[in-house]
Amino acid sequence: ARQMMSFVHFFPLIIGDVIPADDDVWIFFLDFLEIIEILLSHELSQQSSVSRLKYLIYKHNSNYVLYFNDNLKPKHHILTHYPSIILKSGPPRYFWCFRYEAKHKELKMYARSITSRKNICLTLAIKYQLKFAHFLLNQD
Repeated sequence: ARQMMSFVHFFPLIIGDVIPADDDVWIFFLDFLEIIEILLSHELSQQSSVSRLKYLIYKHNSNYVLYFNDNLKPKHHILTHYPSIILKSGPPRYFWCFRYEAKHKELKMYARSITSRKNICLTLAIKYQLKFAHFLLNQD
């Protein structure tokens, strides 16, 4: 996920100078990038950012159907609920699961290297506890 975020962030710098500024799909991508920036910001000036986000999401979903001649996916519908969630809970950065996905990736790597599949959950829990104990003992 982090690699994709880096790619999306730097993509306009890589090819932005060779794409016409009035290209519809390019504007669609830049609007999508603005949605991501709003969602990942640390602070939101509540009403102005949320209303801008609501407009960008509406525009994104409309243009997605128009440009790609495809139906909206469930994730597009879920995106429409983000402005109301932000008003109730604050910026999504503070309740996202990015770090949990990284930890899950680490545990999957351990699971692939373990030869025994008998009670793998217990094996992974013990492995993680031993790793954490090692971390605590070697903090100096």
